[in-house]
Amino acid sequence: MKTDRFIRKWEKGRKKGKIFYVLSYCIIMGSSMLVGSVISNYLITGDFFDTFNLTSMLGGVIGGAIGGYIRWNLNEEKYSKYVNNDLHK
Repeated sequence: MKTDRFIRKWEKGRKKGKIFYVLSYCIIMGSSMLVGSVISNYLITGDFFDTFNLTSMLGGVIGGAIGGYIRWNLNEEKYSKYVNNDLHK
């Protein structure tokens, strides 16, 4: 049951391409890190903006790129295993 759901979901996702997938991870991680650092900076110092915010965002973007690339490859391996071995039926 879970394998059929994964196969359907991954077939839709992989049609968009690897670059789109990795960039999506970059945007999600970068914006999450930026929002988190702005909120924590405001709660600690009372200021919204600091250079730490940009550093956190850059770290999130780089981490998102690495994570997205790794996740793409893991999902491709899993998809290939399920489809080629016919384990989903």
